[in-house]
Amino acid sequence: MSAVLMEAPRETVEALPATSSPKLAVDKLSLRFGGIVAINELTFEVRRDVICGLIGPNGAGKTSLFNCVSRLYNPSSGRILFDGEDITGLKSKDMARRGIARTFQNLALINSLTVLENVMLGGYHHGRTRLFMAPCVPVSRRAEEIALRRDAMLLLERLGLDHLHDERVDSLPYPTLKRIELARALAANPSFLMLDEPAGGLSHSEVDELAQTLLRVRQDFNVTILLVEHHMGMVMNISDDIVVLDFGNKIAEGKPQAVKSDPRVIEAYLGKKRGRS
Repeated sequence: MSAVLMEAPRETVEALPATSSPKLAVDKLSLRFGGIVAINELTFEVRRDVICGLIGPNGAGKTSLFNCVSRLYNPSSGRILFDGEDITGLKSKDMARRGIARTFQNLALINSLTVLENVMLGGYHHGRTRLFMAPCVPVSRRAEEIALRRDAMLLLERLGLDHLHDERVDSLPYPTLKRIELARALAANPSFLMLDEPAGGLSHSEVDELAQTLLRVRQDFNVTILLVEHHMGMVMNISDDIVVLDFGNKIAEGKPQAVKSDPRVIEAYLGKKRGRS
């Protein structure tokens, strides 16, 4: 089997127990753009307190699904249930308050702000004060800003970024920016974290470090993670469950060991072998 689906050495990290009630349930979800079907009647569940890998070749529909869950896209049909509640009709601005946070394939940090300010952005939905308005509001409400700054600094410290808190993000290397974007997502205090290709552009050693960071985040922050990633070694190493998409359809799901040896998954990644039928 190609190295693309080989499992990286697994380090011993105790997994959190998962309950039977799913954190996220996608029910017969479809998304169409004109005549193009991006997602086709997709159904799967993400158990609580796990890392669920969502994989598939380019164009499989992974980011489209992320955009539906985070309400950037309106699905053509089907439902999305979060903690048992139908969130399909909610607005994207409501997702953070529901406990859903995400990162993006392309960095969405604000270059003109410092590391601390970017991370603070992730927590503003919790309070009434809006960014850069603290000097203009009553002293009684400036306490929100103080608490938000304190919490952001504590978060940076836990992720080993506190020494960079006053640096502008446009002065920092790409791997560090990836960690800052993760910190900003965690500042929203989510119970469900969607990570869209967090290992993109990282070296092998940086990918290994990220993998261990995500395992610690899952455990220390008590968060369920849905992970889209092309680095199969990392996905197979840290995921409790895996869902595989191809052309908007689910072709496999289950434990990493079973998924990586599934003939449909091998065919989707490597192409159907030609020969006698």
